[in-house]
Amino acid sequence: MKKYILLFIAFLMLTVTSCKQDLLETPELEVSVAKTSWSVGEEITFDFIGNPHFITFYSGVEGHDYDAYSSGATSENGESIANLETRVDKYVYSYSEAGTYTATFIAASNNIEGVIEKVIQINLTITE
Repeated sequence: MKKYILLFIAFLMLTVTSCKQDLLETPELEVSVAKTSWSVGEEITFDFIGNPHFITFYSGVEGHDYDAYSSGATSENGESIANLETRVDKYVYSYSEAGTYTATFIAASNNIEGVIEKVIQINLTITE
């Protein structure tokens, strides 16, 4: 009988530990650039520190503006630049028109409980 009780306890412990879900945590991501003023056509390198499940980029140009998307004014026009299978430590982008833009990166982590997003915005000035 003692043998069966020990087997049952071992089975119960194995079941409880194998069913434990990872906790849903706020994604960790920092984005940096060398400067905030660039010329039209100049490549901007956005450097990443962190490892979220997903990263989506909104350039801030018309049709790719996170603020318009988040307010419901436009459909999803962000560019997926990282996911669980593709990790990146930088992203390169260039603007074709002069202006002031807000580059937005959405870092997201998810599991069976849901999704948590972190929004990082960088103001950029693009000159002729």
